[in-house]
Amino acid sequence: MSAAPKRLSQINLNTLRIAEAAARHANFTRAAEENFITPSAVSQQIRKLEEQLEFRIFQRRNNAVSLTPEGQEFIMAVRDALDRIILSRNDVVRRREQDTLKISVLPTFAVRWLLPRLSAYQKAHRDTQIFVSNSYKCVDFRAEDFDCAVRFGQGQWPGLHAEPLFFEELMPVCQPALWNACFPNVAETDDLRLLRHFPLLQSETCVAYWDEYLRVLSGDTILQEASRIRFDSCLLAVEAAACGMGFAIMNKVYVERDLESGRLIAPFRQTLHRDDGWFFVCPERTKDQPNVRSFAEWLHAQAAAYGSPAPQAAAE
Repeated sequence: MSAAPKRLSQINLNTLRIAEAAARHANFTRAAEENFITPSAVSQQIRKLEEQLEFRIFQRRNNAVSLTPEGQEFIMAVRDALDRIILSRNDVVRRREQDTLKISVLPTFAVRWLLPRLSAYQKAHRDTQIFVSNSYKCVDFRAEDFDCAVRFGQGQWPGLHAEPLFFEELMPVCQPALWNACFPNVAETDDLRLLRHFPLLQSETCVAYWDEYLRVLSGDTILQEASRIRFDSCLLAVEAAACGMGFAIMNKVYVERDLESGRLIAPFRQTLHRDDGWFFVCPERTKDQPNVRSFAEWLHAQAAAYGSPAPQAAAE
């Protein structure tokens, strides 16, 4: 390899940026200010670059500098190369942002249902970056940069595309040891009055669930005097139940894996089906984007396997 090509291969990209700035300003001092270095550092970088190129880029007259004919041709090529680098970088970032799926979900839904399944989606869609945000606040798609969300309700969100996933099925659950300590010979029962022997754990986000469950399934509001412990989320209530603090009234989809593993049990046969449920929602503008559509279809498949069937058509 000849000496000249070797020297050219050692040209630093930052040096080219400094040379371009010096040519644009026709001034080493202003180029130094733009690049946060000293004028003498600019002069040294330019001198080294000229030695590597084997021609002069600038003519120096007192405090003024101007491009030589060779320098003018070279700087034009440098600007074109730098522009191409910037455009290429922007294209990569744009594609990466397009391949990022930004999802907003409720905290308990995220922890108890979505996260245990999300790794399977990620493995099947390795080119898609996933960002999950959990909040009780409904995301404002007009002001916040999200592609889709999972919301709880009856599907009525004006201006949004909504698809039902599954609906509520409430059941009391507790730690096996807690139940067996009182009723060791009772695996299942229809007698809801037995709940009086246990504290009732409830969430402030679903404060009426116990009363509704008991009223609908027993015909009256029994257990008015039952001890109650309140938590600010269903997530804490179900963990308290698993720790043996009492019975939590929970959605079946949130505790299905705990029931399968034996971490929790549901000794009462009665379950309460409600009209509220979980919906996949997104703005109309994003519903047909490939990554959004793919995620929605995956959610539907997961919901069909683990959720209560959605009793109504998609709401707009």
